[in-house]
Amino acid sequence: MRGFSYFVSLVIFVLGTSLHAAKLNTQCTKNPVTGVVEGLNANTAFTIASVSKVFTTHWAVASLGADFRYKTLIHITPLGPGQVDVHLEGALYPYADRTLFQFLIGELNKLDVKAIHYLTYDENFLYSSDMRTDALLAHSDAPLSTDEIMRDLRRDTTTINQNLSALNARVLALENLVLPRSLTLTIKDIHYLAKKDFAKTALTKTFSLASSTLHRNLKEMNRNSHNFAAQMFFTKMAQSFSYDQFFRIKFPEIPVEEIKIYNGSGYPAFIGNQKVYNKASCRSVVEIMSDLRQTLSQQGLEFKHIMPVAGKDTAADGNSTVTQIYGTDDTNGALIAKTGSVADTIALAGMISTENENTFFHTSFDVEQTPADRQLAYGKIRDWIIDRVKGKKKSNLDQYVPKSFLPFDKESPLQPLTSSTGLK
Repeated sequence: MRGFSYFVSLVIFVLGTSLHAAKLNTQCTKNPVTGVVEGLNANTAFTIASVSKVFTTHWAVASLGADFRYKTLIHITPLGPGQVDVHLEGALYPYADRTLFQFLIGELNKLDVKAIHYLTYDENFLYSSDMRTDALLAHSDAPLSTDEIMRDLRRDTTTINQNLSALNARVLALENLVLPRSLTLTIKDIHYLAKKDFAKTALTKTFSLASSTLHRNLKEMNRNSHNFAAQMFFTKMAQSFSYDQFFRIKFPEIPVEEIKIYNGSGYPAFIGNQKVYNKASCRSVVEIMSDLRQTLSQQGLEFKHIMPVAGKDTAADGNSTVTQIYGTDDTNGALIAKTGSVADTIALAGMISTENENTFFHTSFDVEQTPADRQLAYGKIRDWIIDRVKGKKKSNLDQYVPKSFLPFDKESPLQPLTSSTGLK
């Protein structure tokens, strides 16, 4: 009887597991000919996890433009021979890291700024030495503290020439930009200074430090699923109007119950003590991506310039999440997509590109929070994508060669700012 009882218990366990394992929530495509969205539960909102970054990307491109550049203002106040104060007026740029700091010091050295008395920064200046590669930071959407920024700036000041030759070689290859071979910098103190407390003097000169273009930064965010950057992009847009306002103007035909976006990353948000997640219908997701592609086209870019392409990642930056999870001989060079994974949801949204058609899709699974169940969901999505590209000739996307990321480019050198003429 013990053996029979064990057998019955095992059967119940297996059946119970298989009944839930990786349950399909929604799966739909936008017909490339008719434009009709077709599929399972296409009009029902489900948690979208990091597919939220597609919404953030679309909002940023539509509102700011793909070639938008963040402008950090550098205020330089002379104190005496060889001594200045420098104040960094931030713009919420989320990829300010050690490489950008080294670039800035090189630019200051060109202005003969080599000894700084006080280096200060305001609440809109974001900085971390390893902004892109620090997993805890990149995959958290918690705000940086002013003390964390001070700590990293102080540390990087003492090792300002570290890895400089490698950076210079990379910048030369990518941007044909020649940087100084060595940097000179001494700083008496570094500390936070609120924007409201900073005051120019009659001698203060202000310069603008431009980031690389927005589309390069958004692609980096999507490639690595960086939550901190996503939330900062979202915060930037929300300074002017809410996402709900933007979406209602763009898609008045989609009912409000099909979409609820609380943040830019897809991480949980809290309303009081209640934990909530971004939710959207399958239809909303594919319509967003379709409009994003059209908006990019109007600005001279393609979907591949802002979303990761399976199997097409730069060696210097490493594999994207879409390549790591869904890259196969069949999908590589045919799948442009954004992964999503949070709590009990595994999702993928993007475009399948073959020689004769481009099909937008979204799919998500409800999973148990176990590695095995999550892997099962990944496998089911991967098999579904493979079935759609199997036997079809790939498009010219298969020859796509991506460009490695830098937070600055050849348009970033310091530009003087004047009250009468603006940037010149």
